[in-house]
Amino acid sequence: MQETTPCQTVAVGLIAYNERAHLPSMLRDILRQTYPHQWMDVILVDGGSQDGTRALMEAFVAAHGREFRRAWVLDNPKRIQPAGWNAVLSRFDADVLIRLDAHGGIAPDFVEKTMACLNDGEAVCGGSIESITDNPTPWGQTLLKAETSLFGGSVGAFKRKSPGRRPVSTVSFPAYRKEVVERVGRFNEALQRTEDNEYSYRVRQAGYSICLDSAIRCRYVIRGSLKSLLLQKFKNGLGIGRTLFCCPRCLSWYHLVPGLFVGAAAVTGGLALLGIRWPCQALWGAYGGVNLLMWLRSKIERPTDLCLPLLFLALHVSYGLGTLWGIICGAAARLARRKA
Repeated sequence: MQETTPCQTVAVGLIAYNERAHLPSMLRDILRQTYPHQWMDVILVDGGSQDGTRALMEAFVAAHGREFRRAWVLDNPKRIQPAGWNAVLSRFDADVLIRLDAHGGIAPDFVEKTMACLNDGEAVCGGSIESITDNPTPWGQTLLKAETSLFGGSVGAFKRKSPGRRPVSTVSFPAYRKEVVERVGRFNEALQRTEDNEYSYRVRQAGYSICLDSAIRCRYVIRGSLKSLLLQKFKNGLGIGRTLFCCPRCLSWYHLVPGLFVGAAAVTGGLALLGIRWPCQALWGAYGGVNLLMWLRSKIERPTDLCLPLLFLALHVSYGLGTLWGIICGAAARLARRKA
């Protein structure tokens, strides 16, 4: 515990780009918060959506804006996430800032429990996140199982359901005391998908710890099709590769594993073509063994779950290719800057 100044007012920030399908659910969750609305600001930011997202935001503010302390709809012409969060910071003037995601949801007592955690002395906090899917088909449930597994998804502590509070490196839907935001500053617009990792790193470097409180409940809606899930993984990996040239210390070792795997597969595959087959055999033997073990540990509930080993591989390759491409792009950008 680090801070003792009581917090009362809170700004809820939400940025979106073409999220008409998921935004109404999150807006309803904001409206249902048990925390007094007269102490809440709502800051909605649209990245130039073409599917009616901004119209939904404007309708929400027009219908419910007076129920809150203040409410705005802002523009994010750059479209990238860090620029959107900087737009939120341009209007932030409360005791606490909470970052939300249009692709998720929050429990009715989310803000109330968050403020309670901060008023117990924490400077930054967030909750355990539950991943769900909006695709109710067996295939959608299998994609959810692949994404939420330790092998196919993430080892992030915020995905765990252990009770109580504990320090972590980052959380989803984080809440920051005002003094943290003032000290850490704006989001790095050179990053497009890892701005949260880099911001959490600067928070820790500034001397603050990040608290995960299991009483704070939130959820995230994963992509409901294989194509969209693989594209998301590729873009996430792309962000990791670029971040290596900007702030490598904000990344954890597990962020780099898919890229190392794909790189090793390419090198050992090349060696196999030259007649040196044992490195390739060792790599794929080890990966296949772990993949099979993780599949056997998964609870097979439907026929589509038999595809999990292939899904694990597809997720890893997509993320790894994105990482390698991000490294190439980052290296090219650095070389261009040096020549300039």
